[in-house]
Amino acid sequence: MDAAEQDLDAKLYKASGTLLEEIKHKLPLLIYHTNRSPRTHRLFVLDPKCQELSLLLDRFQEWPQLLDHHLSDLVQLLANAFVDYLTTSSEHYSPTRRSSYSGILPLPRAICRLLYSFCKVRGYKVIVRLLNNEPKYLGLMLASFKAWSTASLRMTWEERYVMLLWLSHLMLAPFELASMSLGNAYADVTMPDVLSGLPTTVENVISLALGQLESSGKEREAASVLLVRLSLRNDMQAHDLASKLVAFASRGLLLDEDLLKTSPYKSHGLLALLYGITNASSDSEAAPFIEKLFTDVLKLATSKQKSHTTVRDSAPARKWILKIMRVVVTHAISLNATRHTVADETLTMMLEESIQYFLDALNDKDTPVRMAAAKALSLITLRLENAMSREVVEAILGSLEESVLLEDLQTQELIPLTDKTKSSTVGLKRNISAVDPLKWHGLMLTLGHLVFRRSPPPDILPEIIQAMILGLEFEQRSNVGTSVGVGVRDAACFGLWALARKYSTTELGLVHVSNFAEAALDEYADCKNVLQLIAIKLTISACFDPSGNIRRGSSAALQELIGRHPDTIMHGIPVVQIVDYHAVARLSRAMIEVAPQAAALDRIYQRPILQAMIGWRGARATDLNQRRWAASAVGILTRSSAAEDVLSLLNVILRQLSEMRTANIGSTAAARHGLLLIMMSALESAAQCHGGAMTSWFQKQGQSLFTFSQLTGKMDGRMTADLELVMEGISALVGSICRSLQLIGVDKTVLQQDWTSSALDILNQCTVAGTKDAVVETSSKAYLDMFKLLPSPTAVALVEKWLDINNQPLSAFTSKGRIRTLSLIHAHLAGAGLYLNLQQAITAYTIGIVKGNFSIETRIDAMGALSVILLNSDISTPSDALRISDVLCCGLNDYTNDQRGDIGSTLRLQSIETLDAFRNHVDLNRFSDDVLPAVMPFVAKLAAEKLNSVRFRAWKCLEGYWKTNPGLPTMQCTFDYPADVSSISYFQQLLELFPIKDFQQQLLLGLVSSTTSGTEDVCRAASNAFLSYMQLLDNDRRNDLAKAAASIILRQLDENATQDDRQVVILLDFLCFLMDQNLLLNDSWDIWAIMQKIQGPTSSLQRIEAALNCYSRLLSIDEYRARAMDKLTRQLLHRWPKVRNDAADLLYFEFSNSTLASFDWNAPVTKTKPIVLELRKQLGIAGVATPK
Repeated sequence: MDAAEQDLDAKLYKASGTLLEEIKHKLPLLIYHTNRSPRTHRLFVLDPKCQELSLLLDRFQEWPQLLDHHLSDLVQLLANAFVDYLTTSSEHYSPTRRSSYSGILPLPRAICRLLYSFCKVRGYKVIVRLLNNEPKYLGLMLASFKAWSTASLRMTWEERYVMLLWLSHLMLAPFELASMSLGNAYADVTMPDVLSGLPTTVENVISLALGQLESSGKEREAASVLLVRLSLRNDMQAHDLASKLVAFASRGLLLDEDLLKTSPYKSHGLLALLYGITNASSDSEAAPFIEKLFTDVLKLATSKQKSHTTVRDSAPARKWILKIMRVVVTHAISLNATRHTVADETLTMMLEESIQYFLDALNDKDTPVRMAAAKALSLITLRLENAMSREVVEAILGSLEESVLLEDLQTQELIPLTDKTKSSTVGLKRNISAVDPLKWHGLMLTLGHLVFRRSPPPDILPEIIQAMILGLEFEQRSNVGTSVGVGVRDAACFGLWALARKYSTTELGLVHVSNFAEAALDEYADCKNVLQLIAIKLTISACFDPSGNIRRGSSAALQELIGRHPDTIMHGIPVVQIVDYHAVARLSRAMIEVAPQAAALDRIYQRPILQAMIGWRGARATDLNQRRWAASAVGILTRSSAAEDVLSLLNVILRQLSEMRTANIGSTAAARHGLLLIMMSALESAAQCHGGAMTSWFQKQGQSLFTFSQLTGKMDGRMTADLELVMEGISALVGSICRSLQLIGVDKTVLQQDWTSSALDILNQCTVAGTKDAVVETSSKAYLDMFKLLPSPTAVALVEKWLDINNQPLSAFTSKGRIRTLSLIHAHLAGAGLYLNLQQAITAYTIGIVKGNFSIETRIDAMGALSVILLNSDISTPSDALRISDVLCCGLNDYTNDQRGDIGSTLRLQSIETLDAFRNHVDLNRFSDDVLPAVMPFVAKLAAEKLNSVRFRAWKCLEGYWKTNPGLPTMQCTFDYPADVSSISYFQQLLELFPIKDFQQQLLLGLVSSTTSGTEDVCRAASNAFLSYMQLLDNDRRNDLAKAAASIILRQLDENATQDDRQVVILLDFLCFLMDQNLLLNDSWDIWAIMQKIQGPTSSLQRIEAALNCYSRLLSIDEYRARAMDKLTRQLLHRWPKVRNDAADLLYFEFSNSTLASFDWNAPVTKTKPIVLELRKQLGIAGVATPK
């Protein structure tokens, strides 16, 4: 199929042409002076430019083949520039030149960084072949490497890595190294005794490479490649260099007590060298040293000597040991078969020791080690004779049976697998709860590799398939509840994919499905061949596995199985099309959409999928959402299932719930939650589709179903997250029972009469104690369903009891679930036109909580409930309209603060949501129309306030009202994104409402909040918008609005002078803003009297600072100048130094008196007083009586 537009591979393919052109254009510009003739290379390049090219190359990691057409030209351009630099400009690679340029790299460093990027994207083996291999550069490369790899020049690891790889490429020179001149690259080097007697050139190369084997970076890998390439040259084989290097590395690993003290990575380098030489050597080249090497490596792998165990503590070291043993044994098998240079006894010993070591390594704690052991076992098994190969496979299968238990599906009794004969295990389910997941991962990987290489004979395929199916369903959890079975299932997917690919339909057809435990299960009764069984298992895994890799891997294996074995699997092509690789990528879609579609194909898929829903990937899943998705999927599946299948499922769930432990903790609570949800979904769906069967089932199973205490376990004790899960499940189940009974019309008299009282008790506990949204929602809906089912007098009496605060604790009266339940009941009664008085009582209850002295969370819940009430009721009187207006205004004006900050903002947001719900109500009448004009000014205030989230939500509400109200000015702009409501244009749009009397005060108060206490951007935008709006008006209109603004601010200051600083300080700051812009036009308010009320002896520092700013502005008004000057100079004697300094600064700005600037106002007041008296004389206010 075509790739999706959002597929990264498709995007890269489309953009690759442009990216390659950009690389081809920028790379020469980076390396060469293009404006010179002839073109010369640069000595230094800019680091950002080099990094830019490196990032462009990194984008090809997902599709490296796109580079191939241009790879040769690009790499050779870099290689030619590098050798030119070595030839003509290597002396410029100096610390002086380099340190004098910040952010500038020497050219070789930039080239090596880019070459490493090519190696990272395309692989070093491809890139190295494109490098220059002229022998004349060998000496130059060695000399440069030694000169640059000093501490002062700080040669980078990319340079060392690329140059070592380049040196390995130069080892392909067709001339003997002894005859090649290195020029000035010769140096006296000290070689180990085992490596003595070599040509000087070779000694220099080996010395250089051995020094890098201790490195912690990629250069260690390159040094190993260089030594391997050197040792396998024809002229070096005459010196037996390979054997010498093997002996040197083995001696260092076994005898060097200080190996890890020098460098913890030296052992890795030596092991990589041993593997590289042994793996690259032919059988004849490796023959001289493989026996000794095997003995040494086996000693290193098994010895208890401290230095050896320290080496083995590293996972990479253990991995190298496995790889070395693998290639050594492979060489030994070939030599024994062809040249008989390895004795049979020696080979037998090597095989026994290595295979046992590989089997033990399958249990290693590190995944790379287990993977290396699995691959080694499979490769060696492939080369063995059939009898011995069979023994290895049987040993692996035997290991898979260790700690496996057999579970009787009827009695749940667990029996060790080893206590039963093979024939007696048929029909018993294998329980793997006691096995080691790490060992199973290694064993499953080994099986996968063996099958991929067709090592196992077809007659033992039943055991292998049984093991792989078991691995596909493997799941264990750690002590903290996380899954540790993903690796096992991933390996099983690979094994089943390889099985489908490597074995024919005929071979697999010989495997009888009766050999499997599933044959005894009813849901697999229609499965007649093993291929069909594997297809069902892969379908279940692809739809339900919690790991995305496993789902996609199962889908790929299923596609391989159906494609390789046509006409053997029912509805094969449709299954592949439905269980598509991309369709199962998202778990919710795989469970809710893909699984029902696959089940709809045939009953052979439907029954196993339905049964899998109550397993660990469905009802018992670790993830909360996965359990909910399983319940949704069951609701879809049971609509098309046979009645007997649904009833069987319900009976199984009932039995499992009754057998669970009563304590609701951990996995028990999670499983109970999932089972209850699935039972809820199955009940309701079955009631819709199989009414008759469900009627008899209710009559038969009513005793078990209605014993809720048996289904829920212990519900007492403190509230926990686990207990809330059970509350959600049981609430959903009770609601489903009520709806099902109404659907099938069962005569309630034939059922247990007291089940409703126990159900009400359960629901009451859930609604009162539950706090999570899921619990509140499910319990309130279940209560509504119960309300519909109860006799009318009983239901009404129950609600009236809830509304009486005297008959219950306050926590129950104001609980979130109770509030939500009453709102739903009100909606039901309003829709049916019943019990008007009860409706009014519920409305009064909700309004009372919003306006009452309750916690902010409770009031938010009540406001949310009010939105449900308003959506389902009519306002028929002016008093109703007034009540609604009051409660909405109360919520819109809540500015409650606590240690969390402005927590009232959440209530304001919920009030806006409630208002929007009311405004969009289709049944608005003339009384309802009285509500909106009363509350919309407060929404305008919120649309102008400082909080971004509140401002945007309020704007969307105001925008909807504005568009539909012809009495308001024409709206010029709309703002659809949160970032838009912080702009100047937004506030200018809001100010179009400022001339309207109803909006004037509230809009200005909101603007005060943004102008004085918002973020810097909001403050700037709001103040600039207000100023530009006023400036664009004609003089008369500007004066009118300025007077109105001043009057509003001064009135608010007068009325709130004694209120909290949060209300007063912002008003004072805005008053200063008005005076700064000459917009304080006032003829009716005494500003001085207001200021005296604001500032008192006990005022806070923040309030005093704001008042001082106002006094400094009043200096410019003749009426207040003397009094303001007197006030400011008196503040020079304030007890707080900060106030004295602020007063001095403000006075200095006005009078520029040198005393104000030079005196230390932090000095004690006793020293300050004479200065202040003298200053007052200079300013002409000493002894002058100023009016108060």
